[in-house]
Amino acid sequence: YFKANNGGKVLDIGCGRGEFLELMWENEIEAYGVELYDPFVDYCRTRGFDVRNIDALTHLHSLEDCTLGGIFMSQVIEHLPTDYIIALINTAYKKLKPGCYFILETPNPDCLAAISEFNIDMSHIKPIHYKSLEYLFKEANFTSVKKHHTEHSLYPLRAKHLSSQYVDNLEEFNQGIDYINNLLFGYRDFTLIAQK
Repeated sequence: YFKANNGGKVLDIGCGRGEFLELMWENEIEAYGVELYDPFVDYCRTRGFDVRNIDALTHLHSLEDCTLGGIFMSQVIEHLPTDYIIALINTAYKKLKPGCYFILETPNPDCLAAISEFNIDMSHIKPIHYKSLEYLFKEANFTSVKKHHTEHSLYPLRAKHLSSQYVDNLEEFNQGIDYINNLLFGYRDFTLIAQK
């Protein structure tokens, strides 16, 4: 998604310890980050990464339109208030080059196992449902918005199907087991992939 960046740099919002910036560097894709937590900024800079200690929306407003080759944001949006999220998505659209991507990952509110762990991080404000984000990205005029799950975020526990020749409604019972598995033990995170 970020190799076809139309010559623009990729912005990592809330870059943390720089894991994504390292991935971009390994793939020879120009990228930089914004981060508010001073120790993470210092750590990334010691690793040689271009990281700016500035609020994401403030930084986006400082850029010319159609200059970014992509935006990545992992485990950040659940820390933001609604008005900020709306402004961020609309401003990001203006700053991206045509055809480039905004990709974000966040905890999946459709997975009760993920929600049961959500408030361990006391800086979380609220889980954001994919359908809410899909609506906001489409309202901001992104041409394509898709949901993706990675296998590493699948909860490692599943209820097993019943196998018996003596149960009349076996198929119906096992469909119920599948429903429970998806609700309780589904994907802990989802990724939204939006293209300008």
